[in-house]
Amino acid sequence: MLTHPMLVISYALIRVLLLAPLFVLTLLLGALLPMNTYAQDQDDGLKAFSLKAAYIYSFSKFVEWPVSSFSNDKSPLVLCIVNSHEPRDAWEIIDGKITQGRQLSIQYLQSTDLLQPCHMLFISNKPFLSLKTILPRLAGRAVLTLGDHDAFTEEGGMIGLTVKNDRVLFSVNLVSSKQAGLIISSRLIALASQVIGE
Repeated sequence: MLTHPMLVISYALIRVLLLAPLFVLTLLLGALLPMNTYAQDQDDGLKAFSLKAAYIYSFSKFVEWPVSSFSNDKSPLVLCIVNSHEPRDAWEIIDGKITQGRQLSIQYLQSTDLLQPCHMLFISNKPFLSLKTILPRLAGRAVLTLGDHDAFTEEGGMIGLTVKNDRVLFSVNLVSSKQAGLIISSRLIALASQVIGE
């Protein structure tokens, strides 16, 4: 297990993160302002989820899916949000954006029985859904799992995001991603706060 320096980002950089993800993710290794410096008048929950959404959009640019995951070159990259209580406004900032030449399409699921179209699956901490229940349903499928509770990657999730003391951290589980047939860019791995299976 490899640990890297803490990452820092301000909410004012969300728009830039959407436009130049690698550039901004690289900057995160520097001392940027805490994210509560900006947008004090916005709801804290909405700010946090908007930032996570921007991160997830950036992650999608640095993951390689098997060609067989898509029916054709025009097929969208589907991000599924399962049983989530986050405000949908937070996800609208990335819905429809282009990533790797494909349109990012967000689908809101009420049940883990409807995972067929998903290429990415975000599992919220509120309410927490056991990965032991969800992961077996994804066996043999190239689905990037993302979540926002502290032990997400330790429990088998692929990319975990946490917000601590107004700072955002993300961890990566390479064992899980390789088992799913996904390739996570070394450029993204280098910026993770924690890497499992490197």
